[in-house]
Amino acid sequence: MAPMGSRGFLLLVAISAATCSEQRQVGLEMEFSVGADVDRKAIAAVEFYLDEILGNPPLFTTANATPTNGAYNNILYSITTVDVDSDGYLEQLFQIPQNVFQYATTFLFAISGKPLAQAFQVVGRAKSQTGVILAQGASGPVNFSDRVERATVSLGCVSSCDGGTDAGVDAGADAGAGTDAGVMADAGADADAGVVTDAGAGADASVGPPDPPSDLSARPGNRRTTLTWDASIGATSYVVSQKIESDGGVDAGSLYAALGSTSNPIWIQSGLSNGATATFIVRAQNDAGQSDASAEIAARPYAEICVLNNIANHIVALDATRDAGPALRLFGNATGIVQPYGVAVDLVNNEIIVANSYMDVASEGPGLHSIVVHSLAASGNVAPVRTIAGPTTTLSRPFGLAVDVINNEIFVANYSGSSILVFPRDAGGDIAPTRVISGAATGLSAPHAVVVDTTGNEIFVLNWGLNSVTSYARTANGNVAPTRTIVGPDSGISLARGLALDVTANELFVTNKTTSDITVYNRTANGDVAPKRVIDGGTSVVDGGGAFQPFGIAFSSTYGEIVTTNADSSIRAFLKSASGKAAPTWTISGGATLLDFPTGIAVSDGGEFVVASLNNNTVLTHSRSAPGAVAPVRSISPVSSGLAISGRLIAVDTVNDEIFVSSLFAGTIVVLSRSADGGVVPLRTLGGATTQITQPNAVAVDNVNNEIIVTDEYDDQLHVFARTAAGNVAPQRTISGASTGLANPSGVAVDPGDAGEIYVTNSQDNSVTVYDRLGSGNLVYKRRIQGAATLLSSPYGIALDGVNNELVVVNYLGNSITAFGRNANGNVAPTRAISGTSTRLYNPTAVIVDSVDNEIFVTSIARDEIQVFSRTATGDVAPRRTIRGPSTQLAYPYGMAFCN
Repeated sequence: MAPMGSRGFLLLVAISAATCSEQRQVGLEMEFSVGADVDRKAIAAVEFYLDEILGNPPLFTTANATPTNGAYNNILYSITTVDVDSDGYLEQLFQIPQNVFQYATTFLFAISGKPLAQAFQVVGRAKSQTGVILAQGASGPVNFSDRVERATVSLGCVSSCDGGTDAGVDAGADAGAGTDAGVMADAGADADAGVVTDAGAGADASVGPPDPPSDLSARPGNRRTTLTWDASIGATSYVVSQKIESDGGVDAGSLYAALGSTSNPIWIQSGLSNGATATFIVRAQNDAGQSDASAEIAARPYAEICVLNNIANHIVALDATRDAGPALRLFGNATGIVQPYGVAVDLVNNEIIVANSYMDVASEGPGLHSIVVHSLAASGNVAPVRTIAGPTTTLSRPFGLAVDVINNEIFVANYSGSSILVFPRDAGGDIAPTRVISGAATGLSAPHAVVVDTTGNEIFVLNWGLNSVTSYARTANGNVAPTRTIVGPDSGISLARGLALDVTANELFVTNKTTSDITVYNRTANGDVAPKRVIDGGTSVVDGGGAFQPFGIAFSSTYGEIVTTNADSSIRAFLKSASGKAAPTWTISGGATLLDFPTGIAVSDGGEFVVASLNNNTVLTHSRSAPGAVAPVRSISPVSSGLAISGRLIAVDTVNDEIFVSSLFAGTIVVLSRSADGGVVPLRTLGGATTQITQPNAVAVDNVNNEIIVTDEYDDQLHVFARTAAGNVAPQRTISGASTGLANPSGVAVDPGDAGEIYVTNSQDNSVTVYDRLGSGNLVYKRRIQGAATLLSSPYGIALDGVNNELVVVNYLGNSITAFGRNANGNVAPTRAISGTSTRLYNPTAVIVDSVDNEIFVTSIARDEIQVFSRTATGDVAPRRTIRGPSTQLAYPYGMAFCN
């Protein structure tokens, strides 16, 4: 981050003024962009200070601003703070989405008041969420009488100019030369200064109607669409119309119905139907008449849902109206690495190739089976260079990988598919493999590793299912028999995982889990042959023991070593000629290494190794020159997101543009920007001993009272914090104790209104308990829904439907949805229950209710799906639609909330 005074923040100011007898006006255009030395994602707000001379009257008495941003379609933002501080600054604070700061942004001001004759400065400061100044810039001294010929800011007087006639004429001429003048004029009109009129009209206004608006664009939202366009010279207002369609959905002769008019080049049309396309045109008008229509623009409003993927360690934003639509945004884990098993290094093209092996629990979908490619120098929470994924690829738990840089191919051991897939080395997307080795004759069975030998034009495959090593011609394709097979009781292969080849010594190395050893064979071995030698690790690593349940293995020709990853989260190296109970030549292990069940390993160069770390979705580069409990040289990891693999339920605060994520095993609540995209840094994190949070499962946001409620699942507690709480701070209130009835509290919902209640699902005793919102301590619940009639079965997520006065609960073990009256109490039957094979519900965890479109959304983690039902559905009914498929990026979706 840039310190105060950094050059990373550029502020440009243009000023023009006209002096009038009754009051004076000034127009300012302030344009800033944040340089590379500032972390744009850390910016929460920007402040503009207009520096007046101390001891003089206030520089400005009123101000109005119209910030614009071409990249964001001239969306208007409002001043949220206008105040003169003790140092004589007029403070204008704008709350603007963080991603706006990725672009140069212009703020247009129209101000009336009593300007000073002395020079003054305009200072801009970019601030973090906590108020720390990240960067700032100033315009330098600007005298108010200075003339800046800038069309977008030139403003003229209506009348009674006191010595300022020329200024007013020039201002109008300048304004007429620029297309943005109309925007500035409208900004002035909104300020109610009473002196700024159609600055853009100029001399052209008398010629005729203005030109049609250009660059009409539409940004769809939830039941609304925001239209923006470039201002037309000479326009005083704009008429927005929507296309009318016949009852049959056929265009009714291109008819349009006027929606209304606006003086600004922006229109927000609400009341639209989600999932239905609406088409618009805009006409400009003035006293001379109306322009022709602009080009048509169509938009499809949608509700956006944000889903927390527990295993993938990221949040995906999806269009809730589409069954299999692509992810709109993906943030948290931007690396694309999800349960990595195999890894290969391409030193020719400087790339790391990773096999993601995650598989659906239900075993019926493609899951997150993919190959991702990163730069060899990649580090941090970075996006991959390319990804191979999708149903056409036929990837099914890809475990092993090998890259052939001579023939530009990637070989993949397809574990669940019992096949070898071959792709072009530079391939990406949902593509079919160029060759597939598969079928009964191949001898393939749950292949775990693959090695390519470009010298002998062969590939070698380790088969977990048959405890065998099979070899094939490098160009083999189809249901072909292997050229050789090492298999049988004498071979010593037992639950083998890793395979490596020394082409110089013509030796194959195999790691065996059962016996914790490494068996070595001649490259041309065939049949039930005993190994040439065995590097025996025994069953432990005590007193210089060797490999311990070794997984991956790589051969380093530079040092004549074989290097293994082990089940005790270590890397161990042995001389390739070692035999018997051999001590490792070096070992890397310990917490600082970030190794967490390392699987695949590949040689990066003579002294560095790239390792796939399964449990933390990370790919690490370690050096043999720094053994012990040492940090990796580089790490491709989602650590900057602050999310943990144990992420559970989420809550979205659309008022303050924030997402709250419960991180179960980390014992924290992580807060992210709602508009985040890609690898992100948390806005703040709540956690530590003082918070009393140990294993948070759910969080609810109360915008009315500015609080959040957190369930502590295994401590049977509810904690209430200020909404903006951060760090290791104490809760404002805690509900805890035997009388509360809390029993593994899983989900939580809050009613901030007059009822003032908190609703909690308890997965341990199959109940829903209700508490006074302001309650604390060992208080008795107000109501409890519990008993056989309720059909509750490990209730998890809960939603409060305030419109229909219902509580909607999903049951994790019951694979069902149950709805109750909001005031239900005791052993009562639900008003409705959705369950059965037709529903596709499988371990549901989260639920949200759309009371406008009357729909219920439920995550089924065991299917990587979201099922959508009619709100009033009951029984064994099929969902209205199911959101699933590889393009959705769903992977064990745990938490879910509406994002817009």
